[in-house]
Amino acid sequence: MTSNNLHQHLFIDAGVGGIRLQRRLHGQPTTTQTFGGDEFREMMAGEELVGLGDADFGSQTFITGKLAQPVRNTLGHGIVLLPDAVLWAGAEAVLRARDYRSLAVVELSASGYQAIGVDRAGRLVDDLLVSNPRCGAGSGINLDRVLQKLAVPHSKVDILLAELLGEAGRKHRQAVPVRADRCGVFSVSATISDKNQGIPLQTALAVTLKSEVLKVCKQVPAGFDAAILTGGVFRWRYARDCARDYLTAQGIEVIEHDGKNDLVFQGIEWLMGQVGEQLILPSGATMGKRASPGLRHAYPALLELKRKYAAACLYHRAPDRLPESEFIVSSQPILLALDVGSTMAKVVVATGSDARPLRFLTYSNHGDTIETVKQIFRDLAAWGMNHLQPQGIGITGSARYQVRQVLQSIYPALAGRISVQVENIAHGRGAIHEAELAIAALRRQGCEVNGDSFVVVDVGGEDTKISRVSLARKDLIDNAMNIKCSAGTGSLMDTLAAMFGISEIGDAYTQALAAPGAFAINATCAVFLMESVRKLQVQGVATGEILASATWAIVENMARTLWSRLELPPNVLVMLHGQPMRADALALAVTHRLQSFVGGRVYCRVPEQSGHRACLGLLHTLSREIVDGAVVCNPTRFIDQNFSRRIVQCRGAVCGDDDACCNRVLLKSIDSQGNVQANDQTSTLKVTLGGCASINEWQHQRRGKPAQDVYKRLWQFMDDRLSRSDDPERVVIPRSFAVSEWAGFIAEILGELGLPVHVDNVERGDIPRAQASFRVDTCAPHIGAVGQYLRLARQPHGIILAPQLTFLPVPSHSPGRTCTLNQGGIETARNLAENAFPDARFVSFALDLKVLDAESIARQLYLTLPDLFRHYDIAPTPDGLTQVVDRAIAARAAMRESTQDQAAILLEEAMADGRHPVLVLGREYILNPGIYDSHIGQLLRDKEIAAIPAYVLDPEPNPEYRHIYWRNAQLIATLSAAANRRTLHQCLRHPRLRELFRALESDAASPLVQITTFRCGPDSVVAPLIAELTREHPPLLIQSDAAIQELARLCLRPLIHVKRG
Repeated sequence: MTSNNLHQHLFIDAGVGGIRLQRRLHGQPTTTQTFGGDEFREMMAGEELVGLGDADFGSQTFITGKLAQPVRNTLGHGIVLLPDAVLWAGAEAVLRARDYRSLAVVELSASGYQAIGVDRAGRLVDDLLVSNPRCGAGSGINLDRVLQKLAVPHSKVDILLAELLGEAGRKHRQAVPVRADRCGVFSVSATISDKNQGIPLQTALAVTLKSEVLKVCKQVPAGFDAAILTGGVFRWRYARDCARDYLTAQGIEVIEHDGKNDLVFQGIEWLMGQVGEQLILPSGATMGKRASPGLRHAYPALLELKRKYAAACLYHRAPDRLPESEFIVSSQPILLALDVGSTMAKVVVATGSDARPLRFLTYSNHGDTIETVKQIFRDLAAWGMNHLQPQGIGITGSARYQVRQVLQSIYPALAGRISVQVENIAHGRGAIHEAELAIAALRRQGCEVNGDSFVVVDVGGEDTKISRVSLARKDLIDNAMNIKCSAGTGSLMDTLAAMFGISEIGDAYTQALAAPGAFAINATCAVFLMESVRKLQVQGVATGEILASATWAIVENMARTLWSRLELPPNVLVMLHGQPMRADALALAVTHRLQSFVGGRVYCRVPEQSGHRACLGLLHTLSREIVDGAVVCNPTRFIDQNFSRRIVQCRGAVCGDDDACCNRVLLKSIDSQGNVQANDQTSTLKVTLGGCASINEWQHQRRGKPAQDVYKRLWQFMDDRLSRSDDPERVVIPRSFAVSEWAGFIAEILGELGLPVHVDNVERGDIPRAQASFRVDTCAPHIGAVGQYLRLARQPHGIILAPQLTFLPVPSHSPGRTCTLNQGGIETARNLAENAFPDARFVSFALDLKVLDAESIARQLYLTLPDLFRHYDIAPTPDGLTQVVDRAIAARAAMRESTQDQAAILLEEAMADGRHPVLVLGREYILNPGIYDSHIGQLLRDKEIAAIPAYVLDPEPNPEYRHIYWRNAQLIATLSAAANRRTLHQCLRHPRLRELFRALESDAASPLVQITTFRCGPDSVVAPLIAELTREHPPLLIQSDAAIQELARLCLRPLIHVKRG
């Protein structure tokens, strides 16, 4: 490098949304260029390195961003800087140029969000340095997907939202609701659903954009002098206005916009000035030589797999045959099957006499659902059916009940002829005939194939379902679907096809099929997939190989998150359904992965019309429930019906999340002049569209007085008997982790000592409050405990107890440890709360409860609580404390017995009402209703199921599982095994409960539901054992996220598990 270039620098911001190069001379920018991934790759492949080479800049090249390392490898020189360090340095640079004491930087770009708070000394304020490590919600790529689905160009966003901009639009803007935090791709589907249900386009977009912006803004606490908004998402004024509204309400008076996104370059310049020559190459890096990517295919070519598995009878695709007959004549009775999804509607028209398909139709759900169904009727009329003669109509999809209501209202003669069905059952029934034929064909070829049941894997755009179907019962016996993330769904390829400018998804899969191999990419989120793809682009990987890699990523996520929830025996037949399965690429990847996952031969078949299998399942049901004769319906009567539309909001009516706010649309029938119109039944037709599947089903099923929520009643029964106090000098016991179950015991002791005691529950707001404190994934109760301690630390208190329970009561043969002993959850919460609120008074102590001996427990408390005794000016003696503990042990035993009495009463009432009982397994603190449990109690209640939480049963731990380190995990194993062996009643000590379960087990094994949380260490360790113990009757396994309310996606599984039991 020549002396003339000593003051030249090249700064590169290698972001997922684009690669920006800025040349600087004497600290000032001279030129700035932006390249896409393909453009940068082509430039490097063509050796177009003028002004970028080592001779020009060398060690004076600085690179940051998510793609920094692959860009450096391609260039062959440069120093990589961490994005967090650059953003921090940029904040320091702004502080030195302004008269602010503290500054918050809010960045919202393609790959996600970041927020950092810095004071004038360069220190973090309130430890504010957060990003979105777990999900792509709150990212620019996610918003690009929304705009793509809505067909709204970037340049039109502020035009579309003009009425919500600036001071004039502030009132309307602030009235825009915010959706609950959820998966990025699920938020896309929610936006499309809003639009499809007739909600105005600008309202649907405004809700989503505001929701995504506030995900990062809510990480910023009050107390900053100023804030800077940076990143590509803030190009839109509406996004900036939403951020300003929130930050201003936090007391931040000055809010700037980094319109040129130069803050990153200022940060690099500041780092150079502060660190200087210490910014050196990492060890082992070389200059002036481009690094070879060194990529090796992790997966074979899909075409090779096709030949291999077809030859081994493990893969077969049935060709889509056209119906043999001409289409319908007006006089012919028909069956009509409608699968109305959020973005697509599929239809099969069949003969009324024998359910023989006549035509397969597909519609893009551009308008609202009712308009889509109207278009179907228009087409039927155009094809000669001026008078429809439906013998029966089957409907599936999220709006199935509303479509039925509309059709029955307009055509009263259809009453009793319209069948609605959830998709899982429709898909299962739509595969039975083909499965029977396939099994027979395989056996003729000498293959050993399971003839008792088969499996359906259905891949959709936003969800993936897997079901096991009994051939004897010809119905589902188990199923599961993605409830936390859409990473294992067709949306991944959707995203990539749009990025590469491929208009047809089928073309993308064709390129994937032709690729010579594929790479392993960590695409645990549909949005973060883009980061991996951009890296491959920069490294020169061909488009087909990238698409093939994404195909494998879909399947790996599916296997990781979904397949383990069902028993998949060797030699099983798997039917592959869904529009994405119409292409060989995804079907072959699923076939290959199933072989290794199951550890034996799996026979995969793609039936004809794989995208219409739910419709064919509806026809299967209609043919069994067929009503003699047909009714005559004039299509124009429905086509010409007009509706008024009004937006209504659902605030957690079913999910129980008071913070959730989903838009729905209320339709009312009107005449051509816009006046409210009565139908033939003398009442106005009113129907509400949109929202989750659960709210739709709940509204349909709601009849009379709702059943009792046994699960919640038992929690409240215990919670109502815990000590509460408003005394500002109260001693607070936080119910978190294992302490939750023993807080009443500790409160009884302290209450007898004359102290004002308050037992505090984790609240819903504690979880989002603490999310900013975690840079790594951890279990939801860990996050909740931190949020709880932060809340309590700022509230009036005398002492906040932070008890670490080391052992819980077990027989001498078992360890009886608690999970928090390993992870230090209580100490983490206390430390973070003390750092945030130094004046808070915490008292930490360890307590061993393995043996409930009053003298031993009193001795521990006497030695560990002198600070508490001193604060309240009490001096209990060891003997006096022993007597107090002895009474507390007796009080706890009495409380446990009364709780079990209450459980027996509620169970008897439920059984008398004909409701099925289900045992819900999980730690007591996990089964806190509506916090960590995905609202399982309410969900089961709505399905006429009585949920009994396992913590009320008090079983004796089975010594067979004494090797299990943790007491709660040992109890779950004990109950799981006993339920499967139908010996659960033998584990119970309470006489009435023992007799009730004895009666239940005389007929069948007790159905189980197991609630766990993502990242739960003990549950992960014992999961293989539980799976083995429950092989005959697997539990319904629900992994809760706590921050994502997805009750709607669980609506079918409880019924199947109860029936199976």
